[in-house]
This record gives sequence, structure tokens and C-alpha cells, in this order.
Amino acid sequence: MPQRESPSEIGDWHVLAPPGHPLKAAVQRSFERSGIGRGIVVLLPPEPDESHIGLLLDGARAALKGGDDFRFVLVEHGGGAASFARTLHLEAKNLNTCVVDVPQEHPEAAEWVLAEALAVRGHAEARYSSDGQRFEPVLRPLVLEQDEYECCHSRRATC
Repeated sequence: MPQRESPSEIGDWHVLAPPGHPLKAAVQRSFERSGIGRGIVVLLPPEPDESHIGLLLDGARAALKGGDDFRFVLVEHGGGAASFARTLHLEAKNLNTCVVDVPQEHPEAAEWVLAEALAVRGHAEARYSSDGQRFEPVLRPLVLEQDEYECCHSRRATC
């Protein structure tokens, strides 16, 4: 994970999760022990659906009221709502947003979430595999071959 300057304020974190989420207690302990940073952590279940939209909206509302150097941390298991956090960051540039995709059964998952939350400046996304490898999505320009370009831009394209 890239090293970034740690937040300087005293810790003040709130965790939102559906009832019975297996990581809630571990994430709360991890963030309380850190003693630094401010933000809201939204834990989604492995297969989120429309019933979890309220969690995202409640988290976003709280984050937008947080002021400077506040963090919105979205924790997911297999994807599902990263675009919500990216859009939230685009709408509120001063808000640090972070998406962490972790295997919920991994004993280090809460520590990975904390590390990502404290390191983020702007927007970041990370995914951890079950063996602890960290992956970060990267956008790269797509280079089209000349015949692909001509096919896509011709008036009578049949591609």
C-alpha cells in the first residue's frame, strides 16, 4: 500500500452495518484502538441489494457533514457499490473516499480496512485476496489498432 501522511486529528469513527455483520465488532475495535482519523465506515454484506441503499445514504449524509479531512470508507466483499463512493468523491472533492474489498472471514480484514482508511487522500480503491495480496484498480488508455479505429468511425460500420 502506498505510504501517505497520517491524519493528525484525534480518532472519531462511526461504523454502519446491517445487523449481524461479521466484521462490525472487529472494525470498531480496530478503529477505536487507532486513536486517529475521523470518518464513517459503511460495511456492506457480500451480496448487497436495494435494501442496503439506506446504509450508503446514511453514511454519505454523515460524511458530507464531517468537514475537512473526513473519510467515507466503504467495505465490501466481492464488489457492489464502489461506484457510489467514486461518485460521492466527485460531488464532494474535500471528502476522502475509500473502497476496500476484503474477504470477510480473513482475520486481518479489519486491520486492512483501517490501514486503507488512514492512508487515503482523495479517492482510493483496494481489493485484498484471501492470501493477503493487495490489488488496486488502474485505468489505462485503450490503444486501438488502425483497422479497429476505421471500422468504428466509418459511416457504414458493420463491426
